[in-house]
Amino acid sequence: MKNAYFDKVIQPGQAGHATLEFSTEVTGPASIVFEFVTNDPVRQRLKLTLKTDVKPLPAFVDRIDNADLALGQGAGGFRFWPTAHPRIYVEKGEPLEFWLRARPGSPAVVLQPTAAGGQQAETPAQNLPSGTVTTAVRSAERDREYWLDVKVTPVLSSGVFRSPLVIPAEAVNLAGAVNGSLDVTLIVVDSSIVLNPRSIDLGEISISSLDHGSRQVAALNVRQVFGSLAILEVSSCAGFLRFDVQTLMKGKNYLLRIKGEGATGAKPGLVECPVVIKTDDPRHPSIEVPLKARLLP
Repeated sequence: MKNAYFDKVIQPGQAGHATLEFSTEVTGPASIVFEFVTNDPVRQRLKLTLKTDVKPLPAFVDRIDNADLALGQGAGGFRFWPTAHPRIYVEKGEPLEFWLRARPGSPAVVLQPTAAGGQQAETPAQNLPSGTVTTAVRSAERDREYWLDVKVTPVLSSGVFRSPLVIPAEAVNLAGAVNGSLDVTLIVVDSSIVLNPRSIDLGEISISSLDHGSRQVAALNVRQVFGSLAILEVSSCAGFLRFDVQTLMKGKNYLLRIKGEGATGAKPGLVECPVVIKTDDPRHPSIEVPLKARLLP
């Protein structure tokens, strides 16, 4: 999608300003032609070709819940992208690396850190031990652009933790301007995957009723807090169960409908058999959800 907006009559000798917009939802090279229709008898149509190469967002950006992708955030006369105060999710025991880009620019209004969903953070942040978060600086002196490479060693307990981002002294210009102004907040969770419910109890199920057709007996929500997740396969050693996966939000949120069907050969008694979910997430290639049911004749 593209759009151009211009609301001014240009008098002889004057200049005008046009706002051009186009979609960046599709990555890769793109060429967009904008056309302005005028009342100039010599040049009734003006064409402008805009060429660009849309790059995908770095994977770590999905973990940051206060990123400003359009403007970044100002600190010490520099503008940091995606923010000068990242609040970033990480799993317990997981090492993490990410970067921030700094360019000269007027400081933006510094927003208070917020929790996911835009609500003000309520959990007090604990201080991280020295050395948990380290920062290295790369620079492009041509335009005074800096890249901050941030490394986080594994944090072994869940909670909210904060650490300053200390600029090495050798990056004189940047360190002098922003040291003491940057920090990172780690939101350490047990797992990036949220299951609801965490275990399934089907209660009592009649074997004879399953022989008369399929019926839904339970549902399971699988949600990815950060990163992307695709469900590849769902199975269980309980042979009378069937699974339908509904995508609520691609890569993020799924509803798993569990149906009972055809219990041929099943015997009355307690069945304890986990639901096994295969995913494309290298951190969680296989997820097991405890399931039990008591089969009646």
